[in-house]
Amino acid sequence: MKKIAHFFSEDTILTYLDVIDTAGITNSDRSEFVFALITLRMLQKDWGSKASIGFYLTQKYQVLLEEKKDPSWELYSDIFMNGLEKYDPIDFMILEEGDSENKGCQFFQLKTYGFHEEKNDTDGLATYLNSMYKKYAFEESTFLVALNDAESYDFLDLKQKVNQEKFPFKELAFITCSKNTGEMLKVVLFPNEGFDVYDYKEILNFKSQLSDKNTLYIHFSDDTKDIGEALDNLLNSIKVKNL
Repeated sequence: MKKIAHFFSEDTILTYLDVIDTAGITNSDRSEFVFALITLRMLQKDWGSKASIGFYLTQKYQVLLEEKKDPSWELYSDIFMNGLEKYDPIDFMILEEGDSENKGCQFFQLKTYGFHEEKNDTDGLATYLNSMYKKYAFEESTFLVALNDAESYDFLDLKQKVNQEKFPFKELAFITCSKNTGEMLKVVLFPNEGFDVYDYKEILNFKSQLSDKNTLYIHFSDDTKDIGEALDNLLNSIKVKNL
């Protein structure tokens, strides 16, 4: 069966996270959804327009979703927990609103680094990245790494240490934060270098759709200033996985 991407709005993803958090469900890759949402918000700022997040589904759930004209939240929850294709090099994609021909759709393989026992420095990250050619065939997509913090890495030095000729993805990019400056960052090493800065309140403002008491999300007020504490609280709440 041909792979078909199904796209979901930011509100749909946030509501799903609300539903599983309220129900006490823990067997879900929450961190993947949160980093996908962070990427979505960054690209929406870049594009100046709304966008949606897409996933490849297993054949069973692809058929189920296509058959339902008005899917229930029970079906959405089932899809997000059990129906995402786990053995595809593309974890998620982001499509700009109005792009009916999908010409600007961006495809991502998502990894995390620095949140656990990894060597949190430039050399350790370079070694990790240079091992990827053993795991993947070449993809015309973005290898996106969520980093614990920007200050631990020298990105100019990292570019020199990553073997671009062997790297199995067309683009290498990072999403991270500067706990010193209180900014969210998107860094692209190749093929074209890029460095974008975002207001962390706009990117990380995950307000619950169902309840103000929900502990999974952060809602920033005007006097919130400490990105380090805010980000740590968010990442601890979602229990960042090794992806």
